[in-house]
Amino acid sequence: MDIQSEMDMTVPVDLVRQMVKQIKKAGGAPRYTEYHKTKNEVWDEAFGEPQLVPWLASQKRSASVASA
Repeated sequence: MDIQSEMDMTVPVDLVRQMVKQIKKAGGAPRYTEYHKTKNEVWDEAFGEPQLVPWLASQKRSASVASA
């Protein structure tokens, strides 16, 4: 899961967009949310999303990751 602000100067949004594309290309299904016109307040926005906590709680390690 990635939560990103298009105005983030630390991690450029174009870099994150490329990363998401590469994960999808490799068969992954990342959850990507990009907030516009938001700088450091991105977490305030993200924690206001009603789907965030249920999604986080539903995440499980796959057997291949757990055995690594």
